[in-house]
Amino acid sequence: TQRLPLIELKTQILPTAVLAEQVSTGRLPAALTIAAHPPRGVLWLPLRSVRYRIALPTEHAAVLKRGGWREVAQLPWLDGPAGSHTHLLLRDMFERHGLSPRIAMQNDDQANLEALVRAGAGCALLREETALAGAASGDFMVWGQARADAMLGFILPYERASEPALVALSSVIQAIWKPRAPVAPEPL
Repeated sequence: TQRLPLIELKTQILPTAVLAEQVSTGRLPAALTIAAHPPRGVLWLPLRSVRYRIALPTEHAAVLKRGGWREVAQLPWLDGPAGSHTHLLLRDMFERHGLSPRIAMQNDDQANLEALVRAGAGCALLREETALAGAASGDFMVWGQARADAMLGFILPYERASEPALVALSSVIQAIWKPRAPVAPEPL
């Protein structure tokens, strides 16, 4: 809003598949989305990587010691809405092992997944920094080294990508998410 005061921004939280479809058909001019693979039919500008880990309620600790993918798939799972990045990442993670997770709850509110795992409602894919912090504080456990890698990206329709407002917005988004070089400590 400071860099582009004449552009009105409106946010919506929609599944990745819906965002890509709406941008590709022109119903949305652009979107930020998380995906394991760039969505088809839109211009994809990758911004940063995002890693997800499997978080399990502490009462399932025994599965961590003796279980593999099959046992973990049989635990109760919290899933995002169909087409959401967490739904797609979760499905892909288990399908690579020929399995499907046992879904106990499908939750539209992705922000509540951490609280639901902490409360023991089920297992979920959580962003790595959230999962590791929760495990470090004893709120839940992280299962092994299993991970799902994705990318935060900005998507635009190909045919509108050269419009001045979208070029300006794209430039601002990329500048905000551009990796910053670490600051060197000052000599003592």
